[in-house]
Amino acid sequence: MKNGKVKLILGVLAALIVANYVTKLFKGKDEAPTSTVKVEETTKPNLEDAKKAYLEKIRKDEPKVKEAIITEANVLYISVVDDGTKRDGLAAYFCETLRDANLNQEIKKIKIVKFGSTTDPKKDNAYGVLLGESECK
Repeated sequence: MKNGKVKLILGVLAALIVANYVTKLFKGKDEAPTSTVKVEETTKPNLEDAKKAYLEKIRKDEPKVKEAIITEANVLYISVVDDGTKRDGLAAYFCETLRDANLNQEIKKIKIVKFGSTTDPKKDNAYGVLLGESECK
């Protein structure tokens, strides 16, 4: 007897839900649909735009920077004129500038390469001879 009552109650609830849905579906059929869901606008800048702005800023503000690129692997390559010194400290400095630009979550590694060394036989990779690097944390 209990199973029968439970089935009856569930059946009535299901019928009420369906009736409510159908009523809402056909009510105001000629009216434009409205939504009560609010979509919040985000003011977060596009990540690619932020990267471009950062590259433009360091090219403009840092006289040592001759070229700069962020690869698809999110490695920042910066080319500078080779003065014979190790450039790990310069790479660490650029990690700080990434934090200031809120890009430190995206770009985790900086490599400083010798300007104009993309065809040098001693090049580290396609970007040139490695002068220094830093892992940004």
